[in-house]
Amino acid sequence: MGRTYFNHGITGNGKLLATFTDKGELNRIFWPEPDYYQQINSISIGFKLDNTPTKFLNDNLWYTEQYYEPNSNILVTTFENSDIGLKVYQRDFVTNGRDILVRNYKIESMGDKNFYIDAFLHTDFVTDSMNIRSSIMDFETESIVIYNKESAIAIGSNSAMTGFQFGENAKAATTEDTLYGKDDISMTSDTAAKWCLGECGGKNKLEFNLFFCFSKDIHESIDMFANVKREKIVDLVEKEKKYWSEYFASKKQFVTNNEKVDDIYIKSLLTFALFTNKDTGAILAASEIDEKFTRCGRYGYCWPRDGVFITKAFDICGMYEEAEKFYTVWAKKAQLLDGKWQQRYYLDGRLAPSWGVQVDEVSSIIYGIWEHYGYAKKINFLEEMWGTVKKAANFLTGFIDPETGLPNASYDIWEERFGEHTYSAASVYGALIAAAKTSRELNVEIPLAEHWESEADKLKKAIAAHLWSDEMKRFLRGTRTRLNWWNCPTVELNANKFNYKVPVAEKDPTVDISLLGLVVPFDVFDVKDDKIKKTVKSIEEHLDGFPSGGYGRYEGDSYIGGNPWVISTLWLSLYYIEAGDLERGKELFMWAVKHATNLGFLPEQVDKFNGNPAWVMQLSWSHAMFIIVLDKLIKKGK
Repeated sequence: MGRTYFNHGITGNGKLLATFTDKGELNRIFWPEPDYYQQINSISIGFKLDNTPTKFLNDNLWYTEQYYEPNSNILVTTFENSDIGLKVYQRDFVTNGRDILVRNYKIESMGDKNFYIDAFLHTDFVTDSMNIRSSIMDFETESIVIYNKESAIAIGSNSAMTGFQFGENAKAATTEDTLYGKDDISMTSDTAAKWCLGECGGKNKLEFNLFFCFSKDIHESIDMFANVKREKIVDLVEKEKKYWSEYFASKKQFVTNNEKVDDIYIKSLLTFALFTNKDTGAILAASEIDEKFTRCGRYGYCWPRDGVFITKAFDICGMYEEAEKFYTVWAKKAQLLDGKWQQRYYLDGRLAPSWGVQVDEVSSIIYGIWEHYGYAKKINFLEEMWGTVKKAANFLTGFIDPETGLPNASYDIWEERFGEHTYSAASVYGALIAAAKTSRELNVEIPLAEHWESEADKLKKAIAAHLWSDEMKRFLRGTRTRLNWWNCPTVELNANKFNYKVPVAEKDPTVDISLLGLVVPFDVFDVKDDKIKKTVKSIEEHLDGFPSGGYGRYEGDSYIGGNPWVISTLWLSLYYIEAGDLERGKELFMWAVKHATNLGFLPEQVDKFNGNPAWVMQLSWSHAMFIIVLDKLIKKGK
């Protein structure tokens, strides 16, 4: 089965992250961090019934259903085929404290059929010519270890292994039950194994377990397997249930009396836990879905901008330590010498592939630091972050176009256009005000605070002067922007200090949901300002109209076909709540709730026609916006 773009289910422990299709197929495994690297090409589980060919669970033979065991990271997929006469319950989870993926199978016959069942596993792990995966059979523990220089994964069961094979078309050998394990070590990750499970029928049900034990050392991975195979599966399951039950109970409790809202909240907490690097506090935007860049620029990174929305959600949920670590560890490590942050990073703080300076990534961090302080009220946190704030704020004040008074050209919030953007300007305003507040709260370098306040005031005036259109009666998306510049009046703009020139449009009149940043969250203007109201009216008129409802990002958006976004719709919901129209805010919030997946996860986009997820599920930013809006509605009594 080809790898799908959609990760429907997830399980993990903050180091090991496993993703699954809606049919229960193990789609991707990330280790030793949730972003890097992706370990598998494919993993197939099959069962041979008597003398028939092996039936694999990822074959198109089964009616499937999927759910999570309550308040846990345990994903359950049921497989049923009445013609074959078999039903299989698959439970997948990762243990906390040990990097072990557990796959538990309960097998039962349907009706009065009786079978003798053998279980088969086929694996193929990612390799490359410079770092070949190899396999070795450990006969003492009956485990197969797939290894290279960076990792060793011991795979086995607590059932007795009865056969194995390395390479030589191992998948076909599992189908035909012709495993031929003549070599106990091989330069391949194409491996197969067999276990005889016994009779299944009537009241006689079978249970089968697989363990994938991840380590950087072969001996350690084998020891991990030897230990876990001796444990009772019921104890492993109960231990995970207890851990997650206590974890969710330790977070803020929202009582909404709406089962779906409550489920999305729990799944938001689960997503945050599984996507956050426990060492650095960095947060994954989403588990990767497009490794070969076939439809997007990839999602498996940490963006400063996303992180600031997500840490606000952390604070709302009472996850103060997690939010603080994002700033005190990851943000400090990732900050460049000139004070800025680039577009995106690996979770360990190293710079990831990026394509241009994006000034709102810088301003978001400064703003987020002050926002976190507002929740945690830890003065030592501000003291620790002062140097970071100072460097970043000074970078921002030096990043101003002397002709417009707006931030210099950079990429926009959506990372698509180079220019001087309204959202970017709003974010820099919010950051400079936050930096000044930080200075005054700490009572240090007050003249610097006064300077930042003065620069923020100048910036607000520049926004009003250059980005408001009397003709259109709304704010523009930007100015001096690289659009279809061959069809409109242009000017030349310096791309960098070496005076390389790029032609840019004088105005960008596109209606964009990010114009809401002028009030939510950066408070450049009052929420009831007449210019803001007119801009919102234009957003309402131009960004809806989808058969499935919701709001898009901007006019003419064609990414993944151009669909309503959860982020966009919840952003507009936030505006209406702040403006006092709680019913409208709730209506938009419930649209997002309606379009969560059956497992309770929020996608990035919703198909404009049928309302199904259109792209990237478990988007951290979507879940963060859900929590921010939920918190606002509850505080307002809605």
